Amino acid sequence: MQHQEWVRFQQSITVDGFQTGQTTTATVLKKSRGGKQARRKREQELAEQGRGMAQTKLTAVAQKFPAIRYSPEETEALLKEAYATLPERTGKRGTRNLRRQENRWKKVRKIRSDYKAHLINAHYDRMEKRKYKRDRNKAMLEASPDQRQSDLEYQGKVLQRWMDTMYNNKNDDAINSETSA
Repeated sequence: MQHQEWVRFQQSITVDGFQTGQTTTATVLKKSRGGKQARRKREQELAEQGRGMAQTKLTAVAQKFPAIRYSPEETEALLKEAYATLPERTGKRGTRNLRRQENRWKKVRKIRSDYKAHLINAHYDRMEKRKYKRDRNKAMLEASPDQRQSDLEYQGKVLQRWMDTMYNNKNDDAINSETSA
């Protein structure tokens, strides 16, 4: 309240065309966190204050720190001094880049070499499994005639045993029936 009265008093004594640095707007006395809106508001307030002085729109930073103006001769002398302090470029350019590219391609070649070795190993593993199956089939084909012969002999023995038991039982039944009659 008191601050607003003070601002009103200062506004009543302002003179157009003179910047006295007095507060002519009431601001709330709280801590501001800043941000885009707050900055724009401050710039707008400063622009309103400086309207009487200059018609160009100045930012808050430009009003706080005005640009230093040098004559063209002074500017040229400063540029010469700045360029004179720069070190001369000597030696080959891009050595770090070349080293980096060299290391990168070395890694690429290593990765591709490892990949090729893995493919070759996978091929040998596949062929080893295929050879194992082929050898098993070959051994089975070589052993199969003997196996078939032994199977046939076994089947013949079983059939003979069955025939013996069947016909012997019938003969025994026929003999038993003759003797009992």
